[in-house]
Amino acid sequence: MKNELIEIASSQWGKLRDLYANKRIYSCSYNLLQTLIDCVKQTENFEVAIYALNDEWETDGTFIAKFSNGFYCNTLSDNFQRLLEALNCLDNTQEYWVSGCQERCTLTVKQHFLSCGLLEEEFRPEGTFWYHLPINEALAFKVE
Repeated sequence: MKNELIEIASSQWGKLRDLYANKRIYSCSYNLLQTLIDCVKQTENFEVAIYALNDEWETDGTFIAKFSNGFYCNTLSDNFQRLLEALNCLDNTQEYWVSGCQERCTLTVKQHFLSCGLLEEEFRPEGTFWYHLPINEALAFKVE
């Protein structure tokens, strides 16, 4: 069977988001998916599509969210093969920007781009740090 990206119906995005509910401390995906759900509801011209490899996202949460020329990707699996196979289904004749992925997925994203002909020195990931504070500590901050 040939791999392909299948669009996840927007009515299923909440279910995909909920797969990440227990991973919220270190995963941007829960918040990303909720933001996309909200944006589609609030902005009728907001074009975004969320894809899964062979429509098999319910077991490991592997997805690629594409809008404009950017994409986000993630997986709950510790095996990144399905994520790599999904990335390899992207149209590599189009220019796109990796807008976000978990740090633990960076090597898989790099592997995808190297297989598409990108040179090692051209792959320059930028990091973002996420901090988690218990709510009582966060409420102690004073904003001026």
